[in-house]
Amino acid sequence: MKPVPVAQVGQAVDGVIAALESFAGQPAKGGAWTAVQTLDHLIQVHRGVVLGLRAKEPLPRRAPFFLVRRTMVGFVLRNAIPVPAKGAQLSCPAEADFASMAGDLQKLQTKLELRASEGIPPDQLVMNHPVAGPLNFDETMAIVHAHLVYHIKRAGK
Repeated sequence: MKPVPVAQVGQAVDGVIAALESFAGQPAKGGAWTAVQTLDHLIQVHRGVVLGLRAKEPLPRRAPFFLVRRTMVGFVLRNAIPVPAKGAQLSCPAEADFASMAGDLQKLQTKLELRASEGIPPDQLVMNHPVAGPLNFDETMAIVHAHLVYHIKRAGK
């Protein structure tokens, strides 16, 4: 996966908020998440990335199969292939305030951009993805961007 600038991730944050906003307040279809629950999920991911940057842990040695997994995860996300959210636990009610949640996601993106502007070494662990494994900053931004694109494409479905 090629690197994605943190500003492009920010554009995708704005895009997913816009895509979900038209479905805010509507009931979820067939067991899917509501728009605000999707925002909650995205907030959890962004919070995890910000916390991972704060931890400043070294990237562990990775088995070669993680490259294949990262590639597969990126492909599935960019093409909006429906998959179960492994390990995702919602922490807000279906009727939570959309605007407040959208603001929370944008604040986390601002923190992410600020931290990224300080520079992140390529050998720092930023996220330990449940399928793609341990990720550095560039790999994390590529997966987070693809994840946002997934939710833009899946909005309302």
